[in-house]
This record gives sequence, structure tokens and C-alpha cells, in this order.
Amino acid sequence: MPLNSKETINLRLKDSFGNIVAYATVNPLTKTAELVYTDYIEKNSNIAGSLEFLTRIDTTTTQVGETVQIDIDINGTVISGGTINIEHNSDDPNEKFSKYNWFLNEAGTQIQNILRINPSGGTFNAFVVYDELRTNGLEYDLTSFKILKGDWILDSQGIWRMDNGVDVTADFTVKLGKDMRSFSIDFGKIMNSDEYMVQYITAISYQPVSEEKFENYAKLEDTEVVIKEEIRKTVYYLGGGGANGYNHGIKLLKVDTQGNPLEGATFTLTRDRTNQIVATGTSDADGIVAFSDLLKDDYTIDETIAPKVICRRKARLRYRMIY
Repeated sequence: MPLNSKETINLRLKDSFGNIVAYATVNPLTKTAELVYTDYIEKNSNIAGSLEFLTRIDTTTTQVGETVQIDIDINGTVISGGTINIEHNSDDPNEKFSKYNWFLNEAGTQIQNILRINPSGGTFNAFVVYDELRTNGLEYDLTSFKILKGDWILDSQGIWRMDNGVDVTADFTVKLGKDMRSFSIDFGKIMNSDEYMVQYITAISYQPVSEEKFENYAKLEDTEVVIKEEIRKTVYYLGGGGANGYNHGIKLLKVDTQGNPLEGATFTLTRDRTNQIVATGTSDADGIVAFSDLLKDDYTIDETIAPKVICRRKARLRYRMIY
């Protein structure tokens, strides 16, 4: 299959009342999504739901420019998901500065940030990098800052990757803004061979909701002239799903030949599909016996104990749920 997930994903599928319907595990090694159902499916019927999670193209089995068919195999039943045209966006070979980031954890509370500095080489007299958080709830993890000096290499896929990175964090000062929502690093004079990477983590102080955006601004200045600006809007996607089943019930009224309610009649309810007794009940003073939390299915109702006031003639009913 040409699609794959980035990491193992564990999800809980719940109904609208918060009841857990199933546990889902997305495995990137086997390229499968496995559902393990709770007893919800035995207590509800007409269950419909959805499962959502992010996938990506498996670049080890596909090529740029290829059109691939997406087929989903569900217990041997293949469902077509259409086709995808694979495109590749390479990095700018003349790049002087860029910023990119991604979520570190499934909960969406940590974002890894990378500033790519002077990958194509260049000389600058007063090189300053500035970064600013533009979404409330974002904050810098001050223990995560690291500055590496190495060689930016444009690989066969056209992506800049750093080789021979050496930690030079101690050689520079990360100057935080007064509100702790921005920082700057003064690299001073940079020669053609001076190539850097700045790494840091931003933390989110609350549990984000799916499709929430977090904005981070960065810029490169040389002698107080803006060379390049970047605005990154990192979107959190929460995998999940849900399902809803419908609870059904049966209510009986036990009466005598004159229509008067009879108390004390005991009934068993058997599900025809499994031949299993799923409930028992006894009529109350109003002659009513009720069975609830039933699946939509066919049932047999047997009167096992008749009321003492009448002869012990027992009844059997067949019941089919229509709605």
C-alpha cells in the first residue's frame, strides 16, 4: 500500500455520550488499522461510525510523478479510495534562511522547530535571526535551544540536510523578549562556509482541538535589513472517530380475559440469532414487564411463570423489531 502513518497511533472511538465503542491501533510497520470492540456492539445495534487519522505517501514504494491507486482492504473486502498523483516539492537551492516545524507528540502539546541558516552559503556583515510566537498558549521550552554548525547538503531528493553538525550553542546568546514570546540570536559576521541550524521546542499549555492552528513568525536580518521572513502555521490534526448505536426495548402488558392487569407473570427474552436468553422480567402491579438495552433483532418471549390467580397456562411470543 502506498500510504503509511508516521508513527503508531492509538485511538478511542466513542459514541455521542462518551461510551467507548472500540480501541483503534494504527501500525506503520504493517500499514494496518486494527479495531478491538468493547461490549458496546453487543448492547447496541444499527451502529455507524467513522475512523480518522493522518497518513502520508510511502516514498520507499512510490516515485515522483507516479499515479497510485488507493485500495482499502477491510477483512478481505476491498474498497477503492481513488487515485493520488505523487508530487515532490524540493527545497530552494539558493536558500539563505527558512523555518519548518512539526508536532512531536500525539497529544499535540509540543512542536519541534528548526531554523535553517545559510544553507547555500553567503557572506553577511551583521546576521540576526528573530523569532516570535503569534498564538496564545504557545511558549518556548527554554531548555530545548540548540545551535549546530555543520554542512548543509542538498540530497538526491532536493532537500537540505545537515552533515557533520557540531553543537556551538555556548558560542551564542539566545536573547528573549520581555514578554518571553520572542527571541533573537546575533550571529555577527558570517562567511560563506558558516552554516547553522537552530533547534527549539515550543510547548502548548492546553490540549488543542483538531485542526487548530499555531502561528510562529521568523525573519533573517542583515545590518537591520530584512532578507527573508517566514510565517509557519502548524495545524494539529487529532485522529479519532466515533460510532452510535441505537438501544431498543420491548414492553409487554399482561392482562386477564377481562382486560385487568395481572401481576407476577415471569418472562424470558431469547435472542433468536444466538439462542441466548438475554433478559428476564416479571410483570408489576400494572401488568407491565419491560426489557431495555436490546439490539435490533428477532426475539422469542416465553412466559415461564404464570400469575397465581389464573391457571398456569404459559405463552410464547415471537417479536421482530422493525424500527
